[in-house]
Amino acid sequence: MPALTMSAMSPRRRFSTTFTIAAILCAVSVCLAAASGAEFPNPAARVSGVVRSAVAAAVIAAQGLLIGALLLQRARRRRAELALRHSEARYRALVDAGASVALATDFNPGSSFTESLPLVCSLAATQLHLSPAEALTAATVNAAHVLGRADRKGRIAPGYDADLTLLDAPDWRYLAYHLGHNHVAAVVLAGERAELG
Repeated sequence: MPALTMSAMSPRRRFSTTFTIAAILCAVSVCLAAASGAEFPNPAARVSGVVRSAVAAAVIAAQGLLIGALLLQRARRRRAELALRHSEARYRALVDAGASVALATDFNPGSSFTESLPLVCSLAATQLHLSPAEALTAATVNAAHVLGRADRKGRIAPGYDADLTLLDAPDWRYLAYHLGHNHVAAVVLAGERAELG
């Protein structure tokens, strides 16, 4: 059976193993200190030696915990990087295979703390490698399908609700590429101009 190295272990197992090793070292240090107590000429010196050994063991245990926590943090960061890299590839592969994908802000303080659809479109263009047209389609027509409103929302066509956002930009692609600026010039809801708040 091949030896199990720390790098081959899962992050939790590495942390658990590091913690166990630190605890064993702590226990061994305390036992050695207690066993060596007979070498000290008086009880005060024996206690002092035990205290020194216990402090040393506590330092070793703390170092073990710190190393374990750092290993766990590093493994989590690496796992997140890999997941992001794979999700980018999967998203592009879905689009290339003809799948309809949707974009939205999904404003949620726990996982997606943004209300900016232009930011989401920019991330789709720069990180998921969608074209500006694909990002706009994903945020309008495809999003309407996801919400079950594709019969009246998501496109400009006869019979559809006249819900529009008019941009103050020289090109519609600015929505995805020009960040940090509010391009909204006007909003039309059900054919009526809405007041911007």
